[in-house]
Amino acid sequence: MSIKRKIIFVYSLFILSLILSTVFVHQFFIRNTILDIEKNYIIEDLKKLVHYFDNEKQNLLGLTKDWASWTDAWLFMQDKNPSFIENNLTMESFINNKVNLIAYFDLKGKLKEGFEYYSETDKLSAVNQNFWGKYVQKFLAILKIESSKTFGLVGFTFRNDKPYLVAVCPVLKSDSTGSVAGYLIMSRMITEEKQSSIKNFFGFRGFKIENIKDAGEELKINPAINEDSEKYRVFYRTEDFFGSYSVGFNIEKEKKLWKLVKGSNLKLITFYISCFLIFGFVFYLWFKDKIINKIINLVNHIEEVKAGKTNEVKADSKDEIGYLAQEINRYINTVKKQISEIETNRKIYETIAEQSEAIIFLFNSKGEVLFVNSKAYEILYREHHKTSAKNLFHLLSEIIQINQGEKVYLSELKLKDDLFVSGWIIPVEVEEKEKDILFIAHDITSIKKEKERLLDKAYKDSLTLLYNRAFFEFSLRKIINKVQQGEAYSLIFIDLDDLKAINDKFGHVVGDKVIQETVNSIRRSIRDDDLACRWGGDEFVVLIKGNTDIAKAVAERIQTNLKNVVLTYKNETIIPSVSIGITNIDASKDIETILREADKSAYDAKRTGKNKIKVFDPKE
Repeated sequence: MSIKRKIIFVYSLFILSLILSTVFVHQFFIRNTILDIEKNYIIEDLKKLVHYFDNEKQNLLGLTKDWASWTDAWLFMQDKNPSFIENNLTMESFINNKVNLIAYFDLKGKLKEGFEYYSETDKLSAVNQNFWGKYVQKFLAILKIESSKTFGLVGFTFRNDKPYLVAVCPVLKSDSTGSVAGYLIMSRMITEEKQSSIKNFFGFRGFKIENIKDAGEELKINPAINEDSEKYRVFYRTEDFFGSYSVGFNIEKEKKLWKLVKGSNLKLITFYISCFLIFGFVFYLWFKDKIINKIINLVNHIEEVKAGKTNEVKADSKDEIGYLAQEINRYINTVKKQISEIETNRKIYETIAEQSEAIIFLFNSKGEVLFVNSKAYEILYREHHKTSAKNLFHLLSEIIQINQGEKVYLSELKLKDDLFVSGWIIPVEVEEKEKDILFIAHDITSIKKEKERLLDKAYKDSLTLLYNRAFFEFSLRKIINKVQQGEAYSLIFIDLDDLKAINDKFGHVVGDKVIQETVNSIRRSIRDDDLACRWGGDEFVVLIKGNTDIAKAVAERIQTNLKNVVLTYKNETIIPSVSIGITNIDASKDIETILREADKSAYDAKRTGKNKIKVFDPKE
């Protein structure tokens, strides 16, 4: 094989290998890596979704236990309180507690009384014994194993292909004494609106709860994650009411990250292949002219010498200067080509950046803006751009320095009062000891606001709209950390006087009204820095910024405001009152000790005549 053919063969293999390796890296490795990352995000979202429904179940079970442990209901089940249904199973009870079913069954599982509420018609209808009674029978079967009177069950079920959360509890006296008089079922429909809200909160493209028990489907892999060109389809199977496996979460989620990268990836592959082919062809022409032809001419001249046709071998380059001039000219031409290619690359990348929905900034080491795309200019750079850009550069520089010069991904970064972003901070080395900073981010403000709205909903009590017990305990841990740093905080424990008597005499609707008026008085009495939460049925807690003297002043305002609350029901007057305990939050004590001190003070205040304020004294 001639040297010309050998060079062509080797060079063709080299260009082909470059093209194939580029395609493989960009089209397979990068794609699979991005898809794996997205699938990991889906698994995390699924765990959060399961936790969300666990909280919903416990919320409904707690409400059912509250209604079941009620002396009026216990007497009604024994035909000793005929006005119970009229006073308590009202439209307001269903709406205030956000339930669509309240039904009482006797000890044999036979329906005694109950209604279903339909928000579409805003009416109450009689309970279906055949459908709901089977859950009491199931409960009775399980109760033979579980001996506790306060035993209750909660879970999923389906009716007319619509998902519900259902809870069953035994009916007892308010103090949980006496025998079981019957059983209470309460249910809450997971409406299309609720499922849509969940879909938006978790960023799903689609979300639906399905009953897969009747379809006879078996899942060997749980969760099952499938995909097509645009989205993932996730199917997760979980337990339904009382532990039968028949509830499916059908989720669709867009391939957002891959969709964002895919177009740029294909353009980059096309660009690389074009460059390889063009450069290869041009280089071959040059190689042929400068080397192959000269070698061939040299060989021909040698052959002519060998044949005796000439006496010397002619050389194209007459001397070293001529050869050096040719090399210099070739080098200059090569540099020009590279500059042209770099400029072409720059224009391509700027075009991609301008068309992107991402926020893109490029700073030099002095904090000067080298590039900002339209999206970034629209969101951050339009007003007071020099100040905003300088502040952003200092922030990014500090984050890079904390992470020792490595690139950093921020899932949430607050840039302004109303703007939150997530993205990458990437240091770009341009010269020794000098680095540019590339910032690529996405606006997540709307997602964060929706997340905060749903989290706020999950952490608030449905009746009073105060934060619930879980949020209080979370906040108390944070405040204990602040106390360790020298700040002063106190805890107020509020116990509503005689709520049980009010419930027994007037019913839960009036009792709920008394709770709401008490909460309104608490809200009017506390400051913006204070946090009020509902601890239990008739108990509230307030975290006060300041010492016990400040907390006592707040407690006195609460009692003063309550004196102005007068409720009238059936020609009888109700004036709410509260017994209040106060303690200092000491960082050396655990949460249980702090709560126990405040609770004891409230108990002492109630024991000494109610409507009192008691500050905890460790000597007592």
